[in-house]
Amino acid sequence: MFEPSFNINGIQSGFLGQGIKTIIPGKITARFDCRLVKGQSIKRIEAGLNEQLAAWIKQGTVEIKYLNEIPPYYAGIEDRFIAKIIASIRKVDPQTVIEPIMPGTVPNYVWEQNLKAKVFTIPLANFDQHNHTANENIRLDAYLQGIRIIYELIKLYTD
Repeated sequence: MFEPSFNINGIQSGFLGQGIKTIIPGKITARFDCRLVKGQSIKRIEAGLNEQLAAWIKQGTVEIKYLNEIPPYYAGIEDRFIAKIIASIRKVDPQTVIEPIMPGTVPNYVWEQNLKAKVFTIPLANFDQHNHTANENIRLDAYLQGIRIIYELIKLYTD
């Protein structure tokens, strides 16, 4: 969560049909993503990757297609208003774990970039929700706690 990562999402090569076929693959396709943290530059990472693979790119052996760019975002728990948000959440659940960085790829940078607004993501589900899997779920107690948290946040904004 606190470190950048280079994730290989999938590799495809060779014969993928039914049965057996012995071949030497002529092509391989790999899909990967980089999770960035505060202070990292997309352009700098792309330049470094292009530099590392330059010989193969020049030969035409390797081709890179950059599909998407989502800059890193960090709201900062040291912000005074964010501290009030955290205090409001802890009124409902004093045991709440505050994660200053969200481990998923969420385009929170958009709000700061376009509206100059800080973003603080509050997941309102149980920790074992199996997010994005076939067994994704939310327990009733987590749902009700989420309602109480939203109520406290509304009070924060109306005070």
